[in-house]
Amino acid sequence: MAKITLYLLLGFVTLGLIAAALGALAQASARAAKIVLQAIAFLVGKSGRNCKITIPKQLYEARRTSSVDHDLATLRNYQADYIPATFPCIPNAIVGKTFPSSASTVELTEFIHKANVLQYKTERIDFSFLSDIESQHLPDELLVLPEKPTQPLPPPTWTPWVVISEDAKIELPTYSGRLAFLNKLVEKCYENEVSEIAKAQREIELLRSEAIKRNARIESLARGTLTRYESCLQEMEERWNTDLDKYNSDLKKFNTNFESNKTYASHLKQETQKSGEKGLIARVEYALATTNLPRYISHEGSSSFDPESGVFIHEHSFPDLSTIDWIKLVEPRSQLDKVKNVKLKKPATIKERKEAANSVYPSLSLKLCQDILSQDTENIITAIAINGWCAYIEKSTGQSKRAYCSSLFVTREQIQELQFDTLDPIEAFAKLKGITAKTIHVTPILPIIRLDTNDPRFVDSKEILSNLPEGENLAAMNWEDFEHLCRELFEKAFAGSGAEVKVTQASRDQGVDAIVFDPDPIRGGKIIIQAKRYTNTVDVSAVRDLYGALINEGATKGILVTTSQYGPESYAFAKDKPITLLNGQELLGLLEKFNYKNFIINLSEAKKLLS
Repeated sequence: MAKITLYLLLGFVTLGLIAAALGALAQASARAAKIVLQAIAFLVGKSGRNCKITIPKQLYEARRTSSVDHDLATLRNYQADYIPATFPCIPNAIVGKTFPSSASTVELTEFIHKANVLQYKTERIDFSFLSDIESQHLPDELLVLPEKPTQPLPPPTWTPWVVISEDAKIELPTYSGRLAFLNKLVEKCYENEVSEIAKAQREIELLRSEAIKRNARIESLARGTLTRYESCLQEMEERWNTDLDKYNSDLKKFNTNFESNKTYASHLKQETQKSGEKGLIARVEYALATTNLPRYISHEGSSSFDPESGVFIHEHSFPDLSTIDWIKLVEPRSQLDKVKNVKLKKPATIKERKEAANSVYPSLSLKLCQDILSQDTENIITAIAINGWCAYIEKSTGQSKRAYCSSLFVTREQIQELQFDTLDPIEAFAKLKGITAKTIHVTPILPIIRLDTNDPRFVDSKEILSNLPEGENLAAMNWEDFEHLCRELFEKAFAGSGAEVKVTQASRDQGVDAIVFDPDPIRGGKIIIQAKRYTNTVDVSAVRDLYGALINEGATKGILVTTSQYGPESYAFAKDKPITLLNGQELLGLLEKFNYKNFIINLSEAKKLLS
């Protein structure tokens, strides 16, 4: 049994070996056959004929640059920004030389150490600056018209992107006729090349698709950029025209102000250089209008001078001391504040407030005397009277009141004996017999001496309004009667304050037709009035003449009344000056206010009657 098993086993092994040998022989034969077939196919497929392969040369360049789209990036970054023209700076011809505005004395907070006004030093004014203003020329930068800004560059151009114009192709060396069956071998032989060509063609189609999309994007962007550019050019033109119109308008206004400043400087120069009363008042008025004072004290005031007696009278606006919230500086408590040298602000005590308030009127009066005497270059002043007036609210009635609150009369020798740097203003004021109430609240007083209203130019007044017939054309009436009519009208307008209105002689010296002396100090004491019975527009020269007369007379305000109207240059000149312009319609309105309703102003009819 064992032998049988052994023989069977040997048989199986032998059969296995035979099968393996036969399999190896068959595999070797297959490989050999395949090699033979491949060799045959190679020889047949490439039997002396060439395969034609076409791959566009641009494909490599497109692969290299397709991620960098220069035109698109340039258009995206393009900015057509417009920078408006910058016009030259136009300086004011009289900067620093204009009159300061009046200070408000309502609810002011001030330090008690500023109560002594004498610490604000007085300096004699050098009026030579007026010659500099008078000789000024229009700034050079205004003589050349601003250049029109350069237009922005137009949008950059772009070129449509045509990546590749031809396809990738392969032409196999195929057989025809009876040998066409060999084409299978040819395709087999060039299958790698066919695959590469197909891949290249797919890439070309992808690049073409991207180019179409890119061209569409850049074309849309280019259209938008061009629209923006054209809009920018239009905006530039519109803004340039607007800016140029404004420049021309500003230049015209500047020229008007420039010439007005020169005229004013020339007039002020002439006035300040005059000898005697007129020159003295002109210098003093300017000096007091520009003198250094604490912010709670106004520069408003009026002056007069009597050449025969040599007495100079100045009435000035004094502050209501009860409206000032006095504070003080005290030493700090913390060590850190002491190191930093920080002063603390605290409300002043009642005693400190009273002491500070009591110093204001005496020190202000003494400083005004010092300022006035500093302008007396001819030594013609023998004495100075300072009358301080105040506008205040009466506590018992709540009504607005105005009254004199301080008065001082000193001789020239008394002023010159004073050592202003070391004196005590309260004691000096008392020694000079100055008058003021020692209280924070306003207490009316009677001034030692007041403005003199005597003037040889004044003539007797005439009653006009009550004698005029109904429907009288004011523009056609006698010019002298018109002046008296204005005198009557303003006498009624100022009747509440007890003012005195006087008409000057027919010579109409300095163009002053009437003068108002108002004892109520808030109105400045002296107001000049000019009456123009005109049928044509009042020229700006008339307004300039009024301003010159205002300065010459030492008045605080000027009023110009006409039956016609004023041009824009007149209103421009009067702006920011103490001048009121009343035209014909406003005159009729003022007359109606006092129940004179039957008068008319007909310029056309007046022209015919007066021609």
